[in-house]
Amino acid sequence: MSRNERARLSEIYRDKIATARRLALDSGKNEELKTEVADIENYAKLLSFVETRWAPDWAVAAIVAVFCLAVASFLWSTKVSTTNISMTLETESLRGTLSHDWRVDLPFQSNAMHFENLSDVSAPNLGLAINGGRGDAWFKLEDGQLSLERLQVDQGASVQMTVDKSQVGLFVTQRGVRGKLTVLGKGILTAGPEPGRQTVRREYTIEIPETIEFSVGDPKGVPSRLTIHSPQKWNLGKIPFADVTFALEETRDLSETELVSGIKSGSVRFNDTSWPPIELSENEIVSVHQMDGARIELRSGDGTAHVTLNGLVKDVTVGDSRTRQELAPSLLEYLYNKKSLTFFWGAIVFLWGILWGIRKTIFR
Repeated sequence: MSRNERARLSEIYRDKIATARRLALDSGKNEELKTEVADIENYAKLLSFVETRWAPDWAVAAIVAVFCLAVASFLWSTKVSTTNISMTLETESLRGTLSHDWRVDLPFQSNAMHFENLSDVSAPNLGLAINGGRGDAWFKLEDGQLSLERLQVDQGASVQMTVDKSQVGLFVTQRGVRGKLTVLGKGILTAGPEPGRQTVRREYTIEIPETIEFSVGDPKGVPSRLTIHSPQKWNLGKIPFADVTFALEETRDLSETELVSGIKSGSVRFNDTSWPPIELSENEIVSVHQMDGARIELRSGDGTAHVTLNGLVKDVTVGDSRTRQELAPSLLEYLYNKKSLTFFWGAIVFLWGILWGIRKTIFR
């Protein structure tokens, strides 16, 4: 039976009910009332046979239910664009790219330092002057009181750091670097314009601090290396990293490299969720991405670098290319933990939409 025919039967059925109601109010028309009631029963039975299983607005109800499920699935499967974390760890290595120029004052004090792959080195009172070099110059200071007073690295530079109980190594590439250190006491200075070539060797006894300035204008892809031997306690403060990883590539043979993590211990907490702190095991491969909204600080540990990281990041990844996991809360978890009122009303609307859709599509 067509929809128009069913609608016509329903209209007649309603008219019969209205007529029976009027007759019931007139006590003199009992016979006519019985006839109408019998007709109503017949029409009701007929409608029950021909009535469609679906309500007239079942399509809209189904769309609402599917839409609610799609929104819930999207919120559950989509990670937030940024998440607030708190991380502390001890590591022997890290590498990152600078999002801004970085300057640190008085980072290191030691009695031995070694600098390689520099363009310019200037210390007139120590008889050291290398200007406009090809970026291969080096110098070494042994003994005395040495202080790296200032270090400046340009935005976009890749900075790599290695730490152990005997020394701290800084490797800077892709952008320029400048620095200044002071020398005091008795020691030996050696230097040269390229590796394997020594043009300066001088013993010094200095009672008033002398200054050595160095720089790299065009690194040409060759990392400048600063090695601080047996450093005293140091603090590099806040470093403007855009991304940071605690694993470095090591060459196993001429054709194969391997990622090696320097992490000794640590933990990370996702402050936008109710997750418990995630413990980082030794040698675990860990990276943090898009850290412009976070603050990372480095200072000396016990043969390690002590790292603290707080603020907004894109995510934290754990594992290598085969076991890689991106850790960040979903939008649903974020709303539940940080936007409870929005989550509550969203849940109410979701449940109403699902229940209404089910009722309209399954029950008449």
